[in-house]
Amino acid sequence: MGIEQLAVNNPWWSDRSSIAQDKHITDFYAARLHWFPSLLSKIHLDEDLVYIIRGPRQIGKTTTLKLLIESLLSGEIDPRQICYLDCELAGIRNFTHLINLIDEYITFIRPLLQAKRLYLFLDEITFIKD
Repeated sequence: MGIEQLAVNNPWWSDRSSIAQDKHITDFYAARLHWFPSLLSKIHLDEDLVYIIRGPRQIGKTTTLKLLIESLLSGEIDPRQICYLDCELAGIRNFTHLINLIDEYITFIRPLLQAKRLYLFLDEITFIKD
């Protein structure tokens, strides 16, 4: 996986409104029971922090990440500042592969965005050994 594949998994890079077609977002808004993850109010995306969201499968972790991305996209930031990576679907098998991919993204995007904050969302990170 390289920048081209990352771009496929981050369609908002070319069309900010594409987040509205994301499966997790459409399922969230189509659900008969509406819930708002309380975790969203506790995450401060305007600070240099690392958050780890853990829990059993199918409790809404990915949906929460996508809602955070949707929130960022509703603001003034450049959509290319937001990078989402599902490590399981991407087939990332080891730490070195992950680091190389993140480094490739940062190397690609830094000259375009200069000193702006980047938002990196790593989903299914436990898929990577160790």
